[in-house]
Amino acid sequence: MVIPVNNGTAQQMRRVTKLEQGIEVEYFDNFSFVPMLQGKNA
Repeated sequence: MVIPVNNGTAQQMRRVTKLEQGIEVEYFDNFSFVPMLQGKNA
């Protein structure tokens, strides 16, 4: 699962992977996301 974490202007991207012995969390750079336009489909 890839998730953005933080409520500020920049969010840190994290990838969480389920393993047999638990979970692995990888941390990536900060990103700025643009909100989706209401009523628009990708």
